[in-house]
Amino acid sequence: MAKPSPNLPCPCGSGLKYKKCCQKYHKGALPSTALLLMKSRYSAYALGLADYIM
Repeated sequence: MAKPSPNLPCPCGSGLKYKKCCQKYHKGALPSTALLLMKSRYSAYALGLADYIM
């Protein structure tokens, strides 16, 4: 799948742009709460980033 655009709305539902939300987790940062982890995993699923989910 193509690389997700950083300027699109984040699929997690936060209302933020992807670059200001879940992109940092998909690039290696660790989410600080279980809620952020689950939102980042959903975003990865929606964006087709299977490596993050695995």
